[in-house]
Amino acid sequence: REAAGDVQERSARFLRWLAHRPEGTVGIVSHGVWTELCLLRFCPGALDHGRRRVNNCDVFRARCVSTWEQRADAAGGPDGGMALVTVQLEDATLI
Repeated sequence: REAAGDVQERSARFLRWLAHRPEGTVGIVSHGVWTELCLLRFCPGALDHGRRRVNNCDVFRARCVSTWEQRADAAGGPDGGMALVTVQLEDATLI
């Protein structure tokens, strides 16, 4: 069984990947435990800071917000010379 910290790190890698995507809206289907641990790390208020659980078939809506800064080398590349600084989930709500 995967440790909770490993799942949270996997969710962080996923959100960093997502921040690089050009789509404005995406749908994500996952296991409840992954969703719960991701929300607890990136938007804990959505789960009342751990007092609420994610149940099977729960559907959440959230905004993935990222912060970027100009890279010192400004060489361009796939991200146009920008480096990802932070990624966060905001306004996560059960719908």
